[in-house]
Amino acid sequence: MKMNRKAMIGFPLRLTIAFLILSISIPVLSGMVTSLEDDNTSMAAESEAEKVSEAISKVYYSGVGGCVTVEVDIDRECYIKLGGEGADAYTIGIYHGDKETGRIYLQRPSVCIFGDSLEVSGNCTILIECQDQNGKYGVGVSLV
Repeated sequence: MKMNRKAMIGFPLRLTIAFLILSISIPVLSGMVTSLEDDNTSMAAESEAEKVSEAISKVYYSGVGGCVTVEVDIDRECYIKLGGEGADAYTIGIYHGDKETGRIYLQRPSVCIFGDSLEVSGNCTILIECQDQNGKYGVGVSLV
C-alpha cells in the first residue's frame, strides 16, 4: 500500500480525535459504574430494612411480651436507622454514607419504635420486642 501526502497528514489527526473521544468518555463511564455500585449497595441495605420492618409488624401483632431476633448483613458503607424522635419513631431510614437513600414508614400497622434511634451496620442480630409503655403499644429494638 502506497502512502501519499494526504494520508500522512490525516492519520495523526484521526488518531488525535480517537484519543480525544476516549479521554472524554472514560471518566463518564467510570462515574456510571461507581453510581451503579452505590445503587446496588443501597438496594441491599433497603432489602435488609424491609426484613426488619416485616419482623416489627409480626412482633407487634403477637402482643406485649412477644419478641423475635433478626439477622441482618448491611454493607459497611451503609446503615439503617431504626426509630428516633417524633415522626421518625415510626420509620426506618436507609443511609449510604451520610446521605439518606430511602425511608420505610411503619404504617400498616402504625408501630412506634420506643427509645433512642438505633443505627445498624454490618453483620449483626437485632432483638425486637413488643412493649406497653403507659398504655401505648410499640416495639423496642436493641442489638444482641
